[in-house]
Amino acid sequence: MHLQRAWTLSCFLFTALALSDPAAALDGSWLAAPQVPRDAVTAALNEVWGLPPEQAATRAVKLQTLLPTASAEGRQAAGLLIAAALERSGDPEAARVHHEKLAGAGPYAMTASFRRRWIEDTGDAPEDDEAAYEAIAAEPMAEGWFLFSEGWVWSTRQQAAQALIELREDRLSFRFFQLLAGLSPIQGPYGYLVVLLALALGVKVLELPLLARTAKFSVRMRPRLEALLRLRESDPEAAQQQLVELYQREGGGTMSGCALSLVDLIFVVWAFVTLSQFSPQLVLHGARFLWAPDVTRFDFGVVVVWVLVMLAHSLANQQAMRQMGQTAAQMIVGALVFGSILAALAHHWEWPAYIFVFWAILATLSLVIGKTFVAVSEATA
Repeated sequence: MHLQRAWTLSCFLFTALALSDPAAALDGSWLAAPQVPRDAVTAALNEVWGLPPEQAATRAVKLQTLLPTASAEGRQAAGLLIAAALERSGDPEAARVHHEKLAGAGPYAMTASFRRRWIEDTGDAPEDDEAAYEAIAAEPMAEGWFLFSEGWVWSTRQQAAQALIELREDRLSFRFFQLLAGLSPIQGPYGYLVVLLALALGVKVLELPLLARTAKFSVRMRPRLEALLRLRESDPEAAQQQLVELYQREGGGTMSGCALSLVDLIFVVWAFVTLSQFSPQLVLHGARFLWAPDVTRFDFGVVVVWVLVMLAHSLANQQAMRQMGQTAAQMIVGALVFGSILAALAHHWEWPAYIFVFWAILATLSLVIGKTFVAVSEATA
């Protein structure tokens, strides 16, 4: 009992010394404490990173000698310090090996995993704070010590997102999205949907001339199309020839439909680039979509929803597809092939789920507005 009390008292003394005396924190005595002080790890990492390469290599050797007397958590901290010292000494391969030993859960493993990826992918630290914060915010459970331009600091995913917001709050696009989010009647995890809906409505307002032209063309072509469909049953070659001639005479109306698809795609790309600036705000709000807990990350289920929406959009516009000589089966196969290719690309590049949510909203609005214009054109024809 006395020995246990003496050991507990010595651990508390080590901890107090590490926090009150930086020199003591750097000599590694605090590694024996059952719970290693976070501030001591931060101070030691910055001390190691400030050493010349030769001294950093020596420090790595010294830290190895402290492992037998370190506690369980102390050995993890020492392993992280050894890896950082080896990085600083100019031996990234040896540092990577030590980082791999810290694999698992917890802040030490997260820090080691993060540094190992930087060693393997770039061979160096992030070029600026924004790049580092972006990488941390992209981690689903980021918590650990991360290297920034000012040195090593303790950070979490939420802290990284907040830092990115502070770095970007003077940018026009970011302010615009914040304004939309502030005006949203829905706050919290689903508030971003109002922002996406507002953006999609803005896109469709810009497309109104194309939507009106396409609707009028669809109504005007309907009798001729029905006649060609009847002719196709008896004389497919003649029907195809007349369809080609019809395209040549009415090419402008057909191009309007293609232009709408192209404009939608352009705005999706724009949203991809611009909304990425706003994604830290989504992280802080815990933005989600039904089963997807984080819309800033790739989710295959959301991609499937988008494919189904696009398929429904195509089937709802069968007349337009028939004008292009496509059957319902061809439309379905084409939509599935296109969706599969895009899903594979999205998975490879880890496109965020909110892009496909935006695309699905855009397609749904396009269908509703297009059908409305067709109904109006039929009534006024």
